[in-house]
Amino acid sequence: MWTNYSLFLRLWLLLCGMILVALTASIVLLIVYSRAQLLVEHEPGSRVAGQVAKAFNQALATTTDPDGVLRGFDLGLDNNEGAVTFETTADEAAGVASANSPMSSVDGVPAWFVRLLIAPNISDRFPIYVAGQRAGDLVFKANMSADLSERWLTFVGILISAITLAIISSFISYFTVRATLRPLQGIETGLTELRAGNYDVRLPCEGPPEIRKSSQQLNDLASTLSELSSENARLLRHLVILEEQERRDLSRELHDELGPLLFAIRANSDTLLARFDYSQSDSSGCQSAAGCRSAPIHQSPDSGSPAPDAHTRVGIAKERDGSRKGRGSAGS
Repeated sequence: MWTNYSLFLRLWLLLCGMILVALTASIVLLIVYSRAQLLVEHEPGSRVAGQVAKAFNQALATTTDPDGVLRGFDLGLDNNEGAVTFETTADEAAGVASANSPMSSVDGVPAWFVRLLIAPNISDRFPIYVAGQRAGDLVFKANMSADLSERWLTFVGILISAITLAIISSFISYFTVRATLRPLQGIETGLTELRAGNYDVRLPCEGPPEIRKSSQQLNDLASTLSELSSENARLLRHLVILEEQERRDLSRELHDELGPLLFAIRANSDTLLARFDYSQSDSSGCQSAAGCRSAPIHQSPDSGSPAPDAHTRVGIAKERDGSRKGRGSAGS
């Protein structure tokens, strides 16, 4: 599936993955660090509350009216911001918690974020004794509203930074891939032109060094193919010239060798025609005499002289040919 993704999508996914990993690591570190820091910040107040509870127990042990002092102390805590409260044993048995808990609600901070950073029951309890009997507990709950608001703003800032980085990464990926693929598209066009037989194509050497090198190599390839094409055309023309020259030489040789043979064939054919005509005239002349039937065909009608030889027949054929040509020219 990864191989089917485009270069832009691959680069964008890698950058978003890096941002997501960095975001997760930042949130984990924020939670771990915030928890430890909140516990450290809670410790001084808890120590002070423990000292107050110890001093109050000593005061109750020395006073003559411990119940009145305890009621006055409880009434005085009602005007507090809720960081220190007093819970009697009856309240503790009934499970009644302080309604003014400083961490029950923080303005602008979600409850799930508060629970994520600190435990919901983080508090310190110090027992208060009256006449040797446990009358209740002095409960200290630090007011962490400011710290929680600060951590929430930090968390929101991290999220906004991650989203902003993702958007910026998208633009960077788009323009980077676009600038990278533009020379590659030129190389693709050049290869298409070379395949079509256009060896004069030249590509501009632009882009990263690797792509510039590829473009230069493609230009060198086009130059080599153009030279080879010109050389092939020159060799083809030379081959055509050689074939034409060979054809003329072969025609000349055939004319020189077959001309006399053809002339001899024609002469023999004319001789045969002459003999045929002579035989026809001789047979017509001998029809009036009975003794001519026994005369040989090669005898001449004049006083039994022999038939003309080959040279004579050739001459007669030439004379007849000349007379035919003369009659043809005269007729025209």
